[in-house]
Amino acid sequence: MHIFYKDKELEIWNIVNKGGYMLMKVKKTDKGKEMVLKEEDEWIEKDRSKNQKNHMAPNIYVYAVDSSELNRVLACKIAKEIWGYEGTSWARETKVSIYVH
Repeated sequence: MHIFYKDKELEIWNIVNKGGYMLMKVKKTDKGKEMVLKEEDEWIEKDRSKNQKNHMAPNIYVYAVDSSELNRVLACKIAKEIWGYEGTSWARETKVSIYVH
């Protein structure tokens, strides 16, 4: 599966492997500065692109698994969480299914 991701776009593979982008900003407080999540209306074009890639990564799994595994994949919030099932028997069976199709 990682070869498929790398083929599509290396940046998507990094999202799967390391986790998605966190769109952060520096906020000044009484105690100094802290990092907080940006609100969607504060995003610039680059942020929108990163957010889109965060959503692309798990979608590839949705198209790759068969219907018996779809609910497990849909229950995961991020692609890295899906990839975490790597060692489970259903993941091995799904990989075999992907390669057979």
